[in-house]
Amino acid sequence: MGVALYKWGRACFDFGVNKVEDAYEIFTENKQGDLNQREREYIKMGFNKELEK
Repeated sequence: MGVALYKWGRACFDFGVNKVEDAYEIFTENKQGDLNQREREYIKMGFNKELEK
């Protein structure tokens, strides 16, 4: 699950989403529920490309 969330964050960045908070909002609408802390962490990591060198 973590890899999928990371890729979600990365894809949001690649598609031009301006802020990680906007990526959270898009995911929340798709999930139809609130994000937990782990989901937020993985999406943020992907959005900020933290695992890429």
